[in-house]
Amino acid sequence: MMLCSCASELSTLPTPSPDLMSPPCKASDAGKDTDEDLQSDVETAQCLRQLRLDKYRWQAYYRAVSQ
Repeated sequence: MMLCSCASELSTLPTPSPDLMSPPCKASDAGKDTDEDLQSDVETAQCLRQLRLDKYRWQAYYRAVSQ
């Protein structure tokens, strides 16, 4: 049986950041009044911003490990 150096090569790959491994955020439900509705819109916008940032970070990670 022949062993290759693949295992040592895999162990040197960068690991993704722990916050990328957490479940994605969810959009907020609409509020009962306009103030709550505005707050849910702000939370949803922040969530979408984070999802977009995470997507770019995953793409950068994939490019780094595929080279």
